[in-house]
Parts: sequence; structure tokens; C-alpha cells
Amino acid sequence: MNRFRIAVLISQADSTYQKNLLQGILSQAYTLNMDVAVFATFIKEGSPDSFGEGEMCIFSLPDFNKFDGVIIVPDTIKNKYVVKKLAAKIKESRTPCVTIDYEFEGFECVWNDDIKDIERLVDHLIEVHGCRVIDFFSGVKGHPHSVHREEGYKRSLEKHGIRFEPERIHYGDFWRFESPRVAGEILDSDRPVPQAVACVCDQSAVSLAEELVKRGVKIPEDMKIVGYDATAQEINQKSDVTSMVRSSSVGGANGVIRLYEIITGNKSEIEISITQNNIIISKSCGCKEPQTAEEHPCSFSVKPESNSIYDIDPENFYSGYNFMMEDLVRVDNYHDYLWTIDWFRRYIKDIDGMYLCLCDSWNIGSRPEGNGEKLTAYTNTMYLVYESLHDKGKVDLTDSAFDKSELLPGFFTNNDEKPSAYYFSPLHFNEKCFGYNVLRYIDKPVVFNSEYGSWIRYVGCAFEALRRQMKLKLLNERLENMYETLEVFSVTDQLTGVYNRNAYNKRMAELDEISMEEVSDIFILLADLNNLKPINDKYGHIEGDSAIRGAACAVRNACGPDDEAFRIGGDEFVIIGKGGRTKENTDRCIKAIDSYIDNYNLTWDKPYKISLSIGCSHGGIDKCRSIEELVNAADKRMYENKKKAQEILNIKR
Repeated sequence: MNRFRIAVLISQADSTYQKNLLQGILSQAYTLNMDVAVFATFIKEGSPDSFGEGEMCIFSLPDFNKFDGVIIVPDTIKNKYVVKKLAAKIKESRTPCVTIDYEFEGFECVWNDDIKDIERLVDHLIEVHGCRVIDFFSGVKGHPHSVHREEGYKRSLEKHGIRFEPERIHYGDFWRFESPRVAGEILDSDRPVPQAVACVCDQSAVSLAEELVKRGVKIPEDMKIVGYDATAQEINQKSDVTSMVRSSSVGGANGVIRLYEIITGNKSEIEISITQNNIIISKSCGCKEPQTAEEHPCSFSVKPESNSIYDIDPENFYSGYNFMMEDLVRVDNYHDYLWTIDWFRRYIKDIDGMYLCLCDSWNIGSRPEGNGEKLTAYTNTMYLVYESLHDKGKVDLTDSAFDKSELLPGFFTNNDEKPSAYYFSPLHFNEKCFGYNVLRYIDKPVVFNSEYGSWIRYVGCAFEALRRQMKLKLLNERLENMYETLEVFSVTDQLTGVYNRNAYNKRMAELDEISMEEVSDIFILLADLNNLKPINDKYGHIEGDSAIRGAACAVRNACGPDDEAFRIGGDEFVIIGKGGRTKENTDRCIKAIDSYIDNYNLTWDKPYKISLSIGCSHGGIDKCRSIEELVNAADKRMYENKKKAQEILNIKR
């Protein structure tokens, strides 16, 4: 039988409730030979909107048509708009779906058994401590979690023959803000003060206890308090509150079983093996001796006496010896960035595989202008740029493209011997969406360690730093190219392509410096295009420009390897060469110009002929003889030749 693949949509996966829920989901899914793809964010209430925007992108990733079933935990996602969009997509796909702890029209809801948990907490107050007058500090009135937990309170009272008094339920907000008002209701009422108060959650229990103590109530001597949820934050920081971890693992397992029934169309006889949690005893209820770790599944470590990050084990992510961020930020290319990630993968415990997938626009400069900034959603083409399986890493920056709907290459066709859990987490910097990272656990019902949330943020921030660095490098390269182009333009004649007057002046200044410092042989050739004005007047400036280009080509053609050609006026050209020249090679240079002109006049179908008047000079320059003298000498000979050419032309006329 082909393995079923289900998607789980959840947020804050490393929190106590979600972690237990996922462990229940995975345990039950593995027994049914299911692969589980968990799409999880790390968003918390109070996070910047831009950060939340980048986080929520992960929920746009799955194509539900490709999954056999979906489990969604809307109450953890918080964002009602995102939940509504997800529900619409799931309904459109017609993929079987169940929700956990949240009713949504069109989906079947599986509830965690808060009723039984609260009933056991109130049982403890009655049976162990002999309490008969017990109030209940609930959450928002009418909220399903409030209703269920109130029901557990009522059942315990009824079971022990205690009359239920509706006035002894006090409504709050599942948090701390209503505790002052509720403390007043409890103490200022005409009713007898309760012997104990059972609370809807730990936050309410802790804050209520603090308010009661402010009013002179001794806890637990005057009044006993119990909470619920046993979140890591409350147990670690306020460990004197008796509580219980929610049996969400049972709810998760039940959710998978119900989804399996909907997928197969058969009623399941599967029994879950997960047991409910025990009460975590502490001071607030008056118990003298706390339970041992063996008596309940949730034991919490005592905070170390020192708060120095350098007293933490160097292999701990939060140790002062973790230089992951610094090492990531210092790299200046994608290849080293990915191998740095590979090195710091060791901080993510127990994983069997890791895969980093980037959007099509990930590589600055590799796409057409503008595409690199479209970073608000996953692209249809993704790149698997890094993968690690069983601690063997591989980087591929070239041939690793795959279609986004595949999630990972081979994900929907993989039929390994054992099922796996895949955790898909967003890789982003605020609202900029770069891609996603995937952690794989083979046949292990575990959730990534709590450090992973910070780890992936480091990776996202460092990617943005590298991306900006690469973009700046690209801009610098473009600027350098622009400067080079501008520099070429500043010394190049745009009509002919030879050096212009500006370049000539610079070169002359350099040669003048040479003449002051050392003796050097310089060759100067001046050439003047004959009869340019008549060509312009008779045939137009376009033909005049053509004649100038022809003359420039002739001059450039005569240049040797150490010579430079300049256009210094409308129809005037100069060749400057270094090194001694004999009369023979000077004549060869002039013949090269004349030969080019003759060929030009024969091959170009022009109504006119072009010709050049040329003058040359060469010799050593020193303090007694300047470059200017050589130029003047060449200029004089050029004009003599030009005069002779004009006289010959007049005779022919």
C-alpha cells in the first residue's frame, strides 16, 4: 500500500502545548505508516507585522491536492485572515481535513480532553486537600476552551456531591489582565471565601495568586491555587504553582485517527497508547512533598545560579562561544554561506536530514533587472541548494531546480522503509521571502529543539546580509564599468574611434614631463584631410563625416604597436610614437596611409576623393629640445605638403 502523506498547519511548534500535540500526531501517524509534513511558523503575538508577513508565507507553500489529508491548528496561527484563506484552499482541494481545538465551518473538530484534565485537578483539591468550597477562574465567556474546562470543574464537583454555584465561575482572558478584578470578586463577595481556586491556565493562576497576596491572602494556608497548561515559561519562572501539562498528545493522536477514518472511509478500531499527564505538584496547593520525575512525565530543570552565557556548555546554542551569526555574516559568497550553515547544523539535535530551498530570485545578478526584488512569495521554481542526510552535507548551486508543488524533490514519490516527519519553516528577513528550510526526522515522534527558532532567524538575517553584500558588489561592478566607459568616452573621439583632443593634451603633458626627466626618441606625424569644406558644402555633413572616418582609419592603419592616433581638430590627425625612427620606416608609415587612401577611393563608391597632407618629425628630446619643437617641425612640413598638393590641384583645374 502506498504511504499516506498528511499536512499539519501550526504555529509556535516548539511551545509546550504544540510540541505535545505534534508528538501525539507523529506517534499515531507512524503507526499508520504516514509521512507528516508540518508547516510551522515561529510567530508570536507582538512580533512586528513585517516579520509576521514573512513567517506566514510558509502557509502558502503546500498544494493540498497532493496530500491525502490535512490537520490544522487554527488557534495557534492567530491570524484570522490567514486561517480563512487556508480553509478556503483546503475546501477547494476537497482534501480531507480536521481541525484541532478550534471549530471551523465545513471541518470536523477534534478537541483535546481538557474536561478530564481539569476534572483531575479539581479532584486533587477535593480528595487530597479536603476542599469543598472551590471557585473557578475561567477564560473568555463562551470560548470553547472556557466551556470545556468549566465542564471539568462541574463534573468533579458533581462526582463529590458538591453543589455547583454559577457565581463561583469568574471570567477572564486566558492571561493576566483580569486578575485584579477577579481577586476583588472573590474577596469582596457576600459568599464565603473559597478554600481553593482552580484556574483555566497558568498565566491566570500566577497573576491571581500575586493579586491575592497583595490583599493579604496567604497561599496556600488561606487559599489554594491550581493552574493548567504547565507551559515551560510558567513552570520555570513561577515554579510554585501546581499545574498539569495539557494532554494535547492524546488530542493529536485522536486527530490523526479521525483523519485516517475520513481518508479511508472506514471506522477505525485503533486504540492510542498515549496516556494522560499527571499533576505537577508544587507549593500553591499545599502539598508538602512534590512528585518525583518518575511519577509524572514533565520534569523541568532548575535555572543555573550563574546567568553568564560563558558558563553554559560550549555546545549549547546559547553559549557565549557560539559564533554562528558572526561566521555567517563574514562570508562573501553563497557557497561559503551554505557550508557555514552545514557546520552549525550541529545545534539542531536529532535530525536525520535537512534541506534548504531558495526561490528562483535567490541569486543577485543572475536574473533580469528587477526580478531579484520580487521577494514576497515563493516562486514556482525553487532550488534545493543544500541538503544533508545522516550528517552528510551537500551544496548544489547549479542544477538543483524543482517545481514548488513538489515541496522537495521526490517528496511525494518517496517510499522509504520507515515514515518520516518533515518540518517546513520559512526562511526570510521581515517581509522578504527567500525560501524555506526543511528538517527531517525518520520514524521519531519529536519536534525540533527550542533553539531552532533562533537558529533559522540567524540563517535568514545572514542571508539578507549576504544578499545586500552581493547586491552592493554588483552595483560596484556596474559603477566600475560605467567609470571605465566614461573614461574611454572622455579620451575617445566618438566619430572616428581614435583618441580625441583631450587625450592628446594629456599625452603631450606626459611627454613634456619625459622631456624634463630623460632623453627619449619621439616620432610625430601630423595629417590634415584635404578639401573637407567643399565636401561638406557640396554633399552635406554626413558625407563630410564619412570622409573624416576614412581619414581616421588610414591614420590608425599606419600605427605601429607603440604608436597612438589622435583626432585633434575637425580634419586634423596626429600619430605619436616612442622609439627611434629611420627615414625608411618613416616613409613606410606614410606609404601605409597613402595605400589605405588609394584603396578607400577605389572601393567606396563616393562622388569625391579623399587625400591627406602629411608632415613628420622625429628625434630625441631633452632639456634643449622639447616635444613642442618636434610638433612644430612636423606641422611645418605638413603645411608645405598641403601647399604643394593645392598647387598641383590648381594646375589640374
